Amino acid sequence: MEKIKLSVSTNPAPLDKMFEYIAKLNDSEADFVHCDVMDGKFVENFTYSSSMVKQVKKESALPLDVHLMVQSPSKWTLRKFLKAKPYSLTIHYEVYENKQELIDCLQYIYKKGSKAGLAINPDTKISDVEAVLPYCQFIIVMTVVPGKSGQTIIPDCLNKIKQIRRFYKKLGITDVEVEVDGGVNGENIQKAIDLGYDVVVMGSYIYNQKNQLKAIKDIKSL
Repeated sequence: MEKIKLSVSTNPAPLDKMFEYIAKLNDSEADFVHCDVMDGKFVENFTYSSSMVKQVKKESALPLDVHLMVQSPSKWTLRKFLKAKPYSLTIHYEVYENKQELIDCLQYIYKKGSKAGLAINPDTKISDVEAVLPYCQFIIVMTVVPGKSGQTIIPDCLNKIKQIRRFYKKLGITDVEVEVDGGVNGENIQKAIDLGYDVVVMGSYIYNQKNQLKAIKDIKSL
């Protein structure tokens, strides 16, 4: 079994210290830098824009895992973030009333060279998103309500991966990566590993460690 991939979020770091934090992550065993983009509309908080993501790309030696928590991003919006050439660009199922528009956006992301990601909120059922799953290469299972760092994990949400795996198995699709995002720490990460998640997002847990590089190394050794 491959080791779980670790995506370290920039979200807990204050903006004036973010690039210092990214420089530290460059020397770590992390696999991705997770960019939480919030617009103050879909979620309460506001983080940063596409221009900041492009700056993160310049400073980071790690691939970017970009998560858009924004209201109904159009292809024009996606184009701005795709200029940073992220490994994955993820949009939320819940922000699209028109599901064909959502599918078109996922196909556009893939066509531009990034993994097309779909994020699923805690109260969204997998049965609701099945029509969209064939157009994804990356799934984010949200295990907290999106928008704030440091929340406690909602344990039942972790089990959504079982339904996701069953769905893709029926289609014979084996190359979709599933990421868990929200409230993962040193105490509950083993359950995520046991359930078969490919990628885990860790924000506050890593940022608040005295020795952040050691904490990352310890997680990667699991």
